[in-house]
Amino acid sequence: MKLPVSTPGTTDQDLLQQILVLLSERDQEIASLKHQLAWFRQQLFGEKSEKRLIENPDQLALGEILQDKPEEQETPSETITYERRKKNRPEDCVSDQGLRFTEDVQVELIPMPAVEMKGEDADQYEIIDYDYTYRLAQRPASYVILKYQREVVRRCASAHQLPSGLRYPTANPANLEREIQG
Repeated sequence: MKLPVSTPGTTDQDLLQQILVLLSERDQEIASLKHQLAWFRQQLFGEKSEKRLIENPDQLALGEILQDKPEEQETPSETITYERRKKNRPEDCVSDQGLRFTEDVQVELIPMPAVEMKGEDADQYEIIDYDYTYRLAQRPASYVILKYQREVVRRCASAHQLPSGLRYPTANPANLEREIQG
């Protein structure tokens, strides 16, 4: 607080004027601080929409519903019986491969030779079986079953070598994708 100081050239009137100016500044500052204090009180202690509990006079308490419950009369229950329909398809429609297609659907055989059967060592391997994989492909006007035939090979037993087991060629997914897109 800056108090007016009387100097030899100032009069009482000037001092009074300075004091009045200081008082008006202090009054403005006090009013500003009171406004801030009221705002803070409202924020901390005032009523907010989240905190407000609006009591609905028509709303029942949780236990009041069970007190006035009338005794229910037992209503007769109705039993409904029905029979299941038989399947629309015959039992023998599934082939041994699990396909549900008739003979008029085209089956396209795609041989996939084993890698071991090509090259210099081809005479050391023999084909002992074929493994089949089926895929359904869509052509512009119909469906086609793609039947992939993979060779199951094993190494031939020689006098100085024991059989090393079976070998399956792996199906190439890129070939499968191209065939399905057709």
